Amino acid sequence: MIEFIIDIWGSIVDLYQQFFGVPEGITYALFGSRKRKRAKKKMKELQQKGIDIPEINVSEGLSTSNPQIEGVPNFETETFTSDNSIAPPTTTYKPEFPYRGNQIIIDSDRVLINSKEDSTFIVGKKAVGISTQGTFNVDSGGKTIINSPEIYLGLEAKHPLIKGDLLLVILTEFLRVFDTQVCEDLKIATDSNKVKIATVERAGETLQTSIRALVKRLPITLSNTVQTQ
Repeated sequence: MIEFIIDIWGSIVDLYQQFFGVPEGITYALFGSRKRKRAKKKMKELQQKGIDIPEINVSEGLSTSNPQIEGVPNFETETFTSDNSIAPPTTTYKPEFPYRGNQIIIDSDRVLINSKEDSTFIVGKKAVGISTQGTFNVDSGGKTIINSPEIYLGLEAKHPLIKGDLLLVILTEFLRVFDTQVCEDLKIATDSNKVKIATVERAGETLQTSIRALVKRLPITLSNTVQTQ
């Protein structure tokens, strides 16, 4: 009976906070003990269902001179490793736990957000996090655009991607020099007596044939789906 009354009182506090715009910090200071009891009860129920509640320690991995969170990019700095590859920077953003401001928590077995007529937007001023223990799928009937100053694929990403179309031009120009000059010189190479060297001539013809075949096949290495800036 006492717990029932406490739950009713907690609901009244939440409604008071919602409709009268009282900040979370004030209600937490006034009714913090009851809120903590409700939170512990909820966590106990989740643990009984087999759902693990991870402990979050925001101080771990942070330094006073350059606070950072391991594995999260920081676009303000850039460092280079010994092999001249770009090391992923770390962010200076530090999430607040527990959060004292207004917030909305949706906790259910399944959550569906559907815009029947127009669009769905998820906007975060400091960060947007999406986490899953299963697969992560993005399906689109049109283009999928990721617009960011820097993009890292993997927490240890440090090697830059190749611009395929520019690489194709460079390789084609390089192979064209071999085709028109090196191979032609090999095909007419002679010894000190001005006699053609058969083995060198055949090598030049074989190399020229291989180069021309490679030049024809290079365009199919370009992706028709993924492009980079």
